[in-house]
Amino acid sequence: MLKNLKLTNFTAFSEAELNFSKGINFIIGRNGVGKSHLLKAGYVICQEKYQMGLEGESYTAKGWGWIFSKLMNTFKVMGFSHLGRKQNTDSNIYETKLEGTLFDFPDDFAKSEFSFDSETGSPISHYQPSQTVRVEASIYIPPKEILTIYPGLAQAIEDRELSFDHTYYDLAKALGRKPLKGKRLEEISDILLTIEKDVFNGGKFIEKNSQFYFEKESIGELEAPLVAEGLCKVGMLAHLLRNGSLVKGSTLFWDEPESNLNPQLLKLVAKAMTSLADYGIQVVVATHSLFLMRELDILSRQKDTDLRFFGLSETSDGVKVSQGDSIEDIDDIQSLEAELEQSDRYLSLEYGDE
Repeated sequence: MLKNLKLTNFTAFSEAELNFSKGINFIIGRNGVGKSHLLKAGYVICQEKYQMGLEGESYTAKGWGWIFSKLMNTFKVMGFSHLGRKQNTDSNIYETKLEGTLFDFPDDFAKSEFSFDSETGSPISHYQPSQTVRVEASIYIPPKEILTIYPGLAQAIEDRELSFDHTYYDLAKALGRKPLKGKRLEEISDILLTIEKDVFNGGKFIEKNSQFYFEKESIGELEAPLVAEGLCKVGMLAHLLRNGSLVKGSTLFWDEPESNLNPQLLKLVAKAMTSLADYGIQVVVATHSLFLMRELDILSRQKDTDLRFFGLSETSDGVKVSQGDSIEDIDDIQSLEAELEQSDRYLSLEYGDE
């Protein structure tokens, strides 16, 4: 779980530091201010720790190479220099730095830090802890669902036949895992029931012969491309739980979950997110949806789920981040102003000015 993320001269950010909760975290801002960049940066931090814990000492020899490859593929750029933001300084060194820490791990291991020259892309430093600890894998769900294009997707990206960033590749690999059985499946049965009963009315998505189907007693099996995209997005979440890709201690990074979801489905997604957080899965969401935030606020008050809000706004010195435990703590919510203003106009027309 991601505790802290700090960026220095990284993409749109001159200086930014975000302190996360273990529950549900909202990153809010209009298009183009770097919401997805923050999600991807946090994802890379978490996945580096997962890889380090997975490989142990053998990771040390290739650590910088792994970071280089992961950043390039996750952000889909050709070099480190494309990720850097130049400093307003006379110095010949333009340093771009990405730092992070995790919850619930020894201080030495929890810390991540690497930096490079923003102009040349040359490495400057990479922190290597003296110990390795097992970390649960994180999951990144991009705006577009992939169940409908799943067959062969990972291999096609690997072979450079399709130009997708590696959040899609990683997700396709995670979806390909076999379903859990026994006690591990029983542990997540309540969350799955919330999704499959409420959203799918007893149906579920299954993977068979490298193809996803929606299975329901009343209709049999439907290929994923015949199912509404919004349902497929929720189906991805359910399948990742069912096959053990999302477990206690994982972080779910979800970019615009509201995309192609109607308000009724969005209410159920909010319910599922709250269940995930209560179970012990951290959720980090980039969103424009005031409806989703309000629904999660309502649910969190009923279940005492921790919420954290981050507002992104453009300045002459890069994108700035305000943060707090409620939406009122955010300095700038430009992305929500149009929705709020429309509500005011509608009420004014409906009831008249008093």
